[in-house]
Amino acid sequence: MGTKPFYLNPGQRYLYEMMPQNADLIGARRLGKTTGVAAPYLHRIVSYMPGGRSFIYCQSFKQGLTRTIPSTITALENMTGLKEGIHFYLGSKAPKSAGFGMPLTKTYDWEHCIHWYNGHVTFILSQDVKLSANSHSFDAGYVDEAKGTKKENIENELILTMSGTPGMFEDFPLKKGMWMFSDRPLTREGLWILDHERLATPNIKDELEEAIRAHALMTNEAWPKWMIQKELEHINHLRQKCHLYLEMDTIENVEVVGVDYIANMKRILPERIFNISILNIRQKRQSDGFYPAFEAGKHTYVVETADVVDNLRTVIKPTPKNRIRNTYETWDFKKLQEHTSHLDLDIDLKQGLHIAFDYNANINWVVTGQRVETAGFRKLRILSSMFVKAPKDLRNLCREWSDYYKPHQAYNRNVSFYYNQTAKQRKYANGGINEKFHETIYRELTALGWNVAAIDMGETMLHNDKFFMFIDVFKEVIDPLQMQQKYCFVEINKENNEYLIATLENTGRKKGYNGVEKDKSEEKKSDTEDNPSELRTDGTDAFDDLFIGINSHYREGATLMPGISFR
Repeated sequence: MGTKPFYLNPGQRYLYEMMPQNADLIGARRLGKTTGVAAPYLHRIVSYMPGGRSFIYCQSFKQGLTRTIPSTITALENMTGLKEGIHFYLGSKAPKSAGFGMPLTKTYDWEHCIHWYNGHVTFILSQDVKLSANSHSFDAGYVDEAKGTKKENIENELILTMSGTPGMFEDFPLKKGMWMFSDRPLTREGLWILDHERLATPNIKDELEEAIRAHALMTNEAWPKWMIQKELEHINHLRQKCHLYLEMDTIENVEVVGVDYIANMKRILPERIFNISILNIRQKRQSDGFYPAFEAGKHTYVVETADVVDNLRTVIKPTPKNRIRNTYETWDFKKLQEHTSHLDLDIDLKQGLHIAFDYNANINWVVTGQRVETAGFRKLRILSSMFVKAPKDLRNLCREWSDYYKPHQAYNRNVSFYYNQTAKQRKYANGGINEKFHETIYRELTALGWNVAAIDMGETMLHNDKFFMFIDVFKEVIDPLQMQQKYCFVEINKENNEYLIATLENTGRKKGYNGVEKDKSEEKKSDTEDNPSELRTDGTDAFDDLFIGINSHYREGATLMPGISFR
């Protein structure tokens, strides 16, 4: 096939040359974790371990097949010239006519695998399928978006599978190794990946760096081959003992993204978001919050998507254009990457959707949920949260929400919209039109085909009452007199609510005239460098209203708003 040059930025090249057995990379936005780290790593473990077994571990199959796998495969194809249907088969075993090797350890289920030309098999694993790694034995692999995976799953399930193929690939330093990649965690649950810094081996790292420099010098000066080989064996021995922990910012990739991109991000992003996303700086977390009983590990969930993802497959037929030699079946990535709720299996299709908003000139939020009963307990299931920032307004948010939930209209068009006194204001959140916010929402959603029940909850609840209510909610308190729930318990879809979870964790409290108050001191300010809108309290206000609505004003079905005519 010949060779094809590809660019690695300094950080990517450092990892490529060091090639430690274990590595943890906390990388900022657009660092190139997939293109310059994951794809070269996967190519190496496939190439050097023919017939071996590796894995790609994802937060969910939805995340894996909408983001991780497509981007990794695209990068791999661009970098190496390998092509799906010729050099590997995704989601199926290669046909006999392809002449592929077979894995050294027999594989029975190929549906979640990549079958490579040399018999190597890469398994796509996911934490949304319990024990998906159970009974496997792997030679190497990587965890993508590690901040979204549970520490317990990695330690109690995945690490136990790293036994390797007995008697094979013993000189290859990546055998029995695991690499993990992640953005900077926004929530407390994801902070475990930062603790991996303690696993690093700085002394071995320094020795390995020196050995790699010495090997390069020996090669350039044409030392005897046996001496060069001996130094390489020493390098690989160090690699097998090395655990790297690296934190890299976007500036590492400036040759690709450009200086203008960095400058533009500095100009338009709030300081905290720029620090997290671009400079990769650790942020302090709120220790004295308004929701002190909220625990992300306890009150969130990941939806199992493997079954529905497996149904989204397509047949690829041979054509002269793509030079694919065999008809085979793979995932329909175009359908998988459609940004709608079609993969949100936690939605009860028989129910309508329940929503509440928060209104602001800088950012507008909508939180969506349903009331469900599981194990005999009433629960508010937070399906998703969305926001738009200026110059977009409430009208844009309504349209984006409707586009996302359009698949649900085929089953149920009912929407229960809960609002209080704050929704009876005008102009600043709906593009300046002389219409109350709740009227704008009702009008927009009705025009988009939804049967909207607009439910007026009256005056807003005092913060002090909310504070103690949510302590009971998240502690799941049972009324001792009536021996039943005081309130619905709460469970939050982890994938669809990253910023909401972060704001619940980081919303502060202060003393006010009526007791405890939510600290909203930054909320009405512009989206400046001091405080990013999406990590402030706005989203929690929408969450509060939805919870109060579901508990005290619950309604299924639509009723027309009095005094408003839509033709």
